[in-house]
Formats: sequence, C-alpha cells, structure tokens
Amino acid sequence: MYIVNKPHPAIYQAFMATEGLFGATQENLVSLNRHEPLASVRALVCCVMHLEMWVSVEQCATAIHRSRDSITYYLSKHPDRMETDDEYRESYDALKIRVEKK
Repeated sequence: MYIVNKPHPAIYQAFMATEGLFGATQENLVSLNRHEPLASVRALVCCVMHLEMWVSVEQCATAIHRSRDSITYYLSKHPDRMETDDEYRESYDALKIRVEKK
C-alpha cells in the first residue's frame, strides 16, 4: 500500500524504481529514520526526482514528508557528493537509468 493518494506519475515511478534497486519502500523513505544508508537513499530519490524528472521541490517534500529546506539541503550537497563519493554517484546513475527506462 502506498501513502500518496494521487501520486504524481514521476514520484510513483521514482518510488517503484527505488524499491527495486535499493529495497527501500515508500514507507521507509517517509519514516523518521535518519540513519545510513536510508538517509542517502532518501537524498538520492529527491535529487533524481527534482533534477532528472522535473518534480518541484514542494512536491518532493510532500512525497517524502520532509520540509522544503530538507530537499534544498539534499540538492545543495548533491554536486559535491557526485564528485567525491563513488558509491553515491553509482547509485544516482543506477536510479537515473532505472527511471528513464519506464
């Protein structure tokens, strides 16, 4: 069962791709758990939705039950993590490819 009543198609697609790749369900992503690796997966999903799928910051925040400030924080850290964190970059690319296939 998914929490979003009338999901934006891109958001639904991103949640399904995330579950398939990382095993993190929508319930996991909206939970209050701030520990790794779930926190990084949550940031990945938001960055892919916003940067690749043109989902607004507000829609991303609503979808994962976080503030717009949280999404803005994920987006501000994204360029640095893409340069310095190989695992993050590989996961981002894998999720991006997965959502492009749908």
